[in-house]
Amino acid sequence: MALRKRLLLLFVLCLSLLLQGGAAQAVDERPAKRQRLGPRRYGQRLVWSYDELTDFEFFRNYRMTKDQFRHLVTRIRHRLPGATALGKARQVASSGAAVPPEIQLSIALRYLAGGSYIDICRVHLVSYGSFYQVTNRVIEAILAEMNHLVSLDLRDEDLLHRLSDGFRRKTNGIVRGCIGAIDGICIQIRRPAEKFGPSKFYCRKGFYSLNVQAVCDANRRFTFVSIMAPGSSHDSMAFSLSWLSKAINGIGTVVFPRGWFIVGDDAYRSGDTIAVPWPGRNLTREKIGYNYWQSRFV
Repeated sequence: MALRKRLLLLFVLCLSLLLQGGAAQAVDERPAKRQRLGPRRYGQRLVWSYDELTDFEFFRNYRMTKDQFRHLVTRIRHRLPGATALGKARQVASSGAAVPPEIQLSIALRYLAGGSYIDICRVHLVSYGSFYQVTNRVIEAILAEMNHLVSLDLRDEDLLHRLSDGFRRKTNGIVRGCIGAIDGICIQIRRPAEKFGPSKFYCRKGFYSLNVQAVCDANRRFTFVSIMAPGSSHDSMAFSLSWLSKAINGIGTVVFPRGWFIVGDDAYRSGDTIAVPWPGRNLTREKIGYNYWQSRFV
């Protein structure tokens, strides 16, 4: 019986050695240098076409329609390299071919929509270094061309009336005088260097971030954005650092006009110019009604 067990053990050991030898031989047979998947040839560029994707697929990829994409690329074209003859010549001299403005915008929008830079580089036939350059240039071009759209001019009476009319129509005329809805969000960032104190950027959601305060109109378009506080800051603290908070408190050259207000959640301090929900339970009918309409904004 003992001899039988020894023979069985010897058989298993030999079989294991044979399998290991076959695996090692298979590994040795691999090429010494791994071949790149889908190599990009010098001067090769993706040819842009609006017809490759359906309207639904295009919106899923870029978070905008084809007409909106055309409008945006027309607005920022002159700010991107490769839009002029000189710019194309420089790109051809450096990489063999110019990157059309449509391709540059496609790269940036796919990245902003959550795409992986590895897949984006492969699909658009650009290098990793070019990817970051293109993305930064497109974002800078959009900010330079569209920055005036994110504006809350408290001295413009016509603008305030238009903002108020939007919220009035949304509530069937019940709420009047509201010019914006405010809220905060933590935008994830990389871990800051030690000299910046990374612990104060670590938010309660478990990542390093910046606290962004934003106000939007009745159509959910941004009219005010403030990025001045680390992620660990409370929304009320982050908002207090902005010029809009200073205007509400009568500090600075701009003063929040009387008769207008903004709405927010219970993270902000209630006042004549900020309407927050009533706290607690067992509220009166009037307070419940107020909270209902106030919640329509935030």
